[in-house]
Amino acid sequence: MEMDRSTLKIMLIQCCIAVALLMSSCSNSGLNSKYGIAFNLERNKIGLPVLDSTWTYSRAIGVIGGGWINPNCKKDTPCYYKKKFLCNDDRTMLWEEDMYVGPNKYTTVDGTFEETLYITYYFKDKRWKYLWRKGVTVENSRWEFDEYIEISSKEADSLLTLWGLN
Repeated sequence: MEMDRSTLKIMLIQCCIAVALLMSSCSNSGLNSKYGIAFNLERNKIGLPVLDSTWTYSRAIGVIGGGWINPNCKKDTPCYYKKKFLCNDDRTMLWEEDMYVGPNKYTTVDGTFEETLYITYYFKDKRWKYLWRKGVTVENSRWEFDEYIEISSKEADSLLTLWGLN
């Protein structure tokens, strides 16, 4: 049974796509293995929150990195919601960011959003950054998102304590 050229071409394209997907999933699962629970010892040394085995991993698209979501967060309750990371081309960690959701909500025409706190650690220069997004303001009859406000580590700890997460 002979195949015509167009059928053979389609099969070849499908095989190439399957191989690319397989290679992509292997390299990304490698990141999860390297920077998931196995990285908790390093997190402890630095003072970063550790991962729980129940968290769900998803790879980042277009960059070398990914993140984990806490499946135990309850709707309308403050929680430690997400951890994400980004790597260099050589797969060494550039930064890791923890996202916390607060109790306050705000609504715009685009939907309802939670107050959030982002704590980022930069591995290269051993630097921390704390960003708080508290809501929206109304200016000139338009909803305007507040900028992320850079806060101190003390202010971040106070927010986490206030939210019952520290």
